[in-house]
Parts: sequence; C-alpha cells; structure tokens
Amino acid sequence: MWIIMNDAFLSVVKNRNKKDSLLVRARMEGDIEKVFPKARVRVNQGTDYKYRAFIPKWIVSKAIKKSIENIDYENFKNSVPFEDKLRHDTYLDVWTNLMSLQYGKYKNSRYNVFNNMKKKNTKSDSIIDKVSVY
Repeated sequence: MWIIMNDAFLSVVKNRNKKDSLLVRARMEGDIEKVFPKARVRVNQGTDYKYRAFIPKWIVSKAIKKSIENIDYENFKNSVPFEDKLRHDTYLDVWTNLMSLQYGKYKNSRYNVFNNMKKKNTKSDSIIDKVSVY
C-alpha cells in the first residue's frame, strides 16, 4: 500500500516472516520516523526502497488512523510544503499521472494532461488555474 502524506511517502507491505508485523519502506531519509518516531530504520543500499522498518500492524494502523483524523486541509496538493520542492514536484507528477487514468490514456507530462483537459472543455479548468506548472 502506498501512503502519500504531505510530509512523508511510505510503502507498506506484509512482513513475510511475521504475520503481526508490516514492512514499512521509504525512499527519503526521515519519512518513516515522521510517522513512526520510535521505529528502528534500516538503511539498505541496492534495494528499491533505501529505508525500511519492521513495525507491528497495530502501531501502523494506529498511526495512519491518527494521520487521517488530523487532516486539516481542503486541498492535499496545496498542503505539501513548497519549500520541500522535490517532494512537492514529485507529488504533482504523481497526481498528473494518476489523472491520466481518468482519461484512459497515459500521459508522461503534466503539460499534456492539462492541455487534454482544456481540449475536452472539462469543469476542471479551475484545477488547472490553481496548479503551477514548472
């Protein structure tokens, strides 16, 4: 499961060796600790996710529930700190590629998606006006 928060990106999968535990993975240093401050994070060179921690399921569940209950924004993209430019722009790319699913065709550029939306004269023009394209 991918969990995309405004300050952390996590990939959570089963722990193949322990049923009551999950493997929480991250690509950026510190992301796991933002959600699980007491986690013992391992750094693995040469794996698809550099940062990993085994965390009991109940702790993962509790932390994600707390994150959901603490949502205080109306627009997720705008809640990602612009100062964290790499995260902000990467998330915008993810948003754009996921929007491509809506149109049934993969687009590899946010410019293409925005232009396609305008051509179809969708009600999403207000979204286009609010999103900066870099």
